[in-house]
Amino acid sequence: MISALYDILCLLPLSLVPCLWGTLYRYPDAPLPGIMVISLLLSLSGIAMVHLKAAGRILLGGTLLTLLLGSLLLFPEEIRERFSSEYPWCVTAVLLALFAFLAGTVLNRIRIGRILLAAGLLAACGAGMFLRHSPVKPIVVLSFFYALLVLLQEIQVRWKKAGDTEPKKHLVHLAPFLLLTLLLLAVFPAPDHPYDWALAKRIYASASGRIEIIREYFHTLGGRDETDHFMGFSEGAGLNSGAKRNDRAVMEVRITTAASPVLYLTGKTFDAFDGQEWKKTDPADDAYSFPDALETYAAVSAYAGEDLYDLLRLSQVEIRFLALRSAHAFAPAKASLFRAGSYPLSLLSKGDDLYFEKRQKHGYTYTVDYLKLNASHPAFAAYLHNAPGITEEDLLRTAATLRMEDPPTMEALADYHRRIRELYLPETHLTERTQSYLAKLLSGCDTDLERLQTIETMLSSMTYHTAPGQIPDSVTSPERFLDHFLFEMQQGQCVYYASAFVTMARSLGIPARFVQGYRVPMGRGGVATVTENMAHAWPECYLEGAGWIRFEPTPGMAIYSGWKTKAETDAEYAATVPYAPVPSGETDPVLPELTETEEEGANPFPLRSILLLLAITIPVFFLLLALSILIRKIRFRHGDPEWRYRICFRGNLYLLRLLGYRQGEGETLQEFRTRLQEFVPAELLTFLAKTERILYRGDPVTADMIFDISTANRRLIGYVKKQGFRARLQLLRYYLMEGGY
Repeated sequence: MISALYDILCLLPLSLVPCLWGTLYRYPDAPLPGIMVISLLLSLSGIAMVHLKAAGRILLGGTLLTLLLGSLLLFPEEIRERFSSEYPWCVTAVLLALFAFLAGTVLNRIRIGRILLAAGLLAACGAGMFLRHSPVKPIVVLSFFYALLVLLQEIQVRWKKAGDTEPKKHLVHLAPFLLLTLLLLAVFPAPDHPYDWALAKRIYASASGRIEIIREYFHTLGGRDETDHFMGFSEGAGLNSGAKRNDRAVMEVRITTAASPVLYLTGKTFDAFDGQEWKKTDPADDAYSFPDALETYAAVSAYAGEDLYDLLRLSQVEIRFLALRSAHAFAPAKASLFRAGSYPLSLLSKGDDLYFEKRQKHGYTYTVDYLKLNASHPAFAAYLHNAPGITEEDLLRTAATLRMEDPPTMEALADYHRRIRELYLPETHLTERTQSYLAKLLSGCDTDLERLQTIETMLSSMTYHTAPGQIPDSVTSPERFLDHFLFEMQQGQCVYYASAFVTMARSLGIPARFVQGYRVPMGRGGVATVTENMAHAWPECYLEGAGWIRFEPTPGMAIYSGWKTKAETDAEYAATVPYAPVPSGETDPVLPELTETEEEGANPFPLRSILLLLAITIPVFFLLLALSILIRKIRFRHGDPEWRYRICFRGNLYLLRLLGYRQGEGETLQEFRTRLQEFVPAELLTFLAKTERILYRGDPVTADMIFDISTANRRLIGYVKKQGFRARLQLLRYYLMEGGY
């Protein structure tokens, strides 16, 4: 019994863990209780086969074989096929449980095998967390339970003690405490999220925050903005500046509406270029009224009407400063509203660049509403061809929609257009070589948008290089830079491509500007961390009816994130409908009433087949029981007299234990008999005195002795039967384990 309990403690976890893990890995939707039941039944059957006598093995094995063969013969083929298709995980669970039990049985009997198994289970749990295949809670609990068993066994083996030193027995006696530990681990709920080490994080955050404050102080001495040293945001953006960048996180962005693959955050715009450096000459310095977003939404809304979202969509992004102290209000293009929490922010404008009223530090969070244009879709090009003018009424309606306060008037909007042409469309003369090249490149283009897209494609087909070399000092104008870049360098960083694009756009009479900010690849869930090395430069051009439009001429950087129009999605949906709609004016077709019919064999577990299977299995069980008893009787009759007497004696002691009487430790047979005479009839105990004479006097075993002890065996069986129904059930255990001779 001790050995069987020991195997139950050790082999059940070793069978359950691989069965659960392997089945759930292949079939993630498989029911956890079902897998555990299969593994437990097979493991317990295996343990019983190991510890039962030959007759018990025949009985158990024959019963299981009858169930298996009966299931194959009695259940129709369509039911078996339906079961295998609906519950494919059952086969995997059975095979894994059998393999795990056999392997565990072998390895658990070897000391080094037990240690390796425990270490392997714990290592697998740890590796699963790192590989994003975290095991379910029962796997972790059972793995730790087996590791605890092995640890206690090692303690028992290494512990020098007197008396009964059998490690298995000690482990079985500790089983109630081990099972209590297992129960507590299983009952207490596991958190949905890993332990967050809040105290350690607070200590780290406090220390790093203080260090960051000190670092920011030295970086911002004299009122200098921290972004200047790596973005070129001071007085100019030089092509030869070689601003240093690293992977230091400066911001975190979270798009709370439909996310885009890439998010562009504008930091600063420039209007004047001398071939070597970009500068800002715009003197405007006042409150910002978001004219670009207002004009674009009003024009697109007046043109598209109900199909507005084919061309334009509203979006929102939350921005949080991390290791940054800056007054720049970084935002996507066409921002319409800034908020800190639920409160609108009033911003300052310095030549179309947005600033907070004071420098903000790490932890500062604000939200920006902005417009996304479907600029890469042909429908947007069609809109530009037919963009209507806007009225005062359009401006007021748009301002209410975008929740803008004090929108600009038509006069202010006209002044804004005039300022754009003055600042961003300076007189630009290209060299004859560049003019000839550009005329040939754009020979088939009919609109400004087509021309700009062609230039974008041409530049993006060149080579991106982080160290293209210095611009020569002889380059002192935009046209000389363009010649040098197009025909000599033909490679460079983002600032080179943005500068070349702006210069060519201006030569075509299109207002254009140089923009610096961040190009942020967005991860899943619309959340991304902005680092210094995401600093980027790109061009923007002003198109009538669309406002400022971003282009991406830098090689390898262009990612278009347009969307399908409503007409396109409706057409795709109509193509997937399997039937034609009923024309208007015609009556709806009358469909026949559906009546539920029960198909023969539709139930995956037909009651009739199950009852028939039980009707066959139960008689087979008792037939095997009778056969095993008969085999043992035949074997008993042809056995050695001493062996036969010893078997009967052991069976009689087992029957007395069923009655509740067990020989005490150190108690002689005579003492045991004297104690039992008060409760058991004396004629049932005579075999104890005869056995004592055989043991202590060495009397030989005779046929009469065997007859007497066999008679005592039958009388004890009859006495047990008189004790009631429960005692009769216990006799079945006797026939399986000991009796029946």
